[in-house]
Amino acid sequence: MPRRVFLGLLGGAVVLGVAAPAIQSSLAGSVVGGAVGLDGYQIYTVTGGIPTFDPSTYRLDVVGLVEHPQSLSLDGLSLLGTDTLHATFQCVTGWQVPNQTFGGVTLARLLAHAAPLPAARYLNFYSFDGTYTESLPIEVAMGPGVMAVTHLDGKPLSADHGAPVRLFVDHYYGYKSIKWLSRIEASAKPVTGYWENYGYPADAKIG
Repeated sequence: MPRRVFLGLLGGAVVLGVAAPAIQSSLAGSVVGGAVGLDGYQIYTVTGGIPTFDPSTYRLDVVGLVEHPQSLSLDGLSLLGTDTLHATFQCVTGWQVPNQTFGGVTLARLLAHAAPLPAARYLNFYSFDGTYTESLPIEVAMGPGVMAVTHLDGKPLSADHGAPVRLFVDHYYGYKSIKWLSRIEASAKPVTGYWENYGYPADAKIG
C-alpha cells in the first residue's frame, strides 16, 4: 500500500513505519483477478478464495449484551424491512466507487429488535469464514449510514461483494465494511479488527 495513503490516514503517526511493511506483505497478491474489475471494485481476499454459504442454513446472529438475542435467516432479515442508502464506497488504498445504492437493513432497525443493554458500548462483527473481524462504537453503529447490506444497485450481493450479508459504514474507509457477515456481538469492549492487527487505525472515518 502506498506510503502516502498511510500518511494521509494516520496523520503521520510514528507507528506507520512499523506497520507499513506488514500491511504491504499482507496485501501482496490478495487482489482477486489482479485488477479493478467487478463493477469498479477491487476484490480482496487474504484466504486465497471467496467463501461460500448455504442460503437455507445461513443465519445472522445478534448476541452478547442484548435483551433479545436474534438468529435471523435471510427471510427473517428481509421481514425487518428494507432500507436504501446512496453512497460512495471508498477504499483506504485510494480507489472509490461513487453513486452506489446499498439495500438492506440499518443497524438501528436491526438492533432495535435485539435491544442492547446499557453496558453495551461497542458492536463487534465477525465473518463466517472465521477470518475477518471489526468493531464500531455503538453510537456510530446505530447512527445513519450503517447498514447490514443484502443488495447492491438493486441486485443481491455476489459472493465477491460479501454475500449474503455485509456491513456498510458510510463515510468510513472500506475495511470497516466487513464482508460475509454472520455475527454481531454487543460488548463492553471492542474486538481488534483483522486489519487493525496490521496497523490500520480503529477510527477509519474519512476526513
